[in-house]
Amino acid sequence: MRSHRDIVVAEVRKLVAETGLTPSALAREAGLATSTLTRFLAHENAALLSTRTMMKLRETRDAILARQSAALSVQSLLTSGYNRALIAELLAMPEKELRAALDQVKRSKPAGRNG
Repeated sequence: MRSHRDIVVAEVRKLVAETGLTPSALAREAGLATSTLTRFLAHENAALLSTRTMMKLRETRDAILARQSAALSVQSLLTSGYNRALIAELLAMPEKELRAALDQVKRSKPAGRNG
């Protein structure tokens, strides 16, 4: 049976892998001291991470993945023929309006493209 620490270590390693960051960079991005994760991962006798710390790490992972997804969407729009001005206009919108606009754009054809 795995210990509580082993479970937390596995989750932290998964968060690190999902973001593509180093443990130090993930900690920094989450607003934590870089040693928080490096010490925890490197030393078996290090104190467990708090629930608050784990929540910050999960929230940071979610924000990073959302940014990566948005970047891929922008890249996809650029390679599909949408112009940079339209994309810049979309990026300046509040999130709710942006989601609606992106849904609309995905349903329409790019200007000047047949198909």
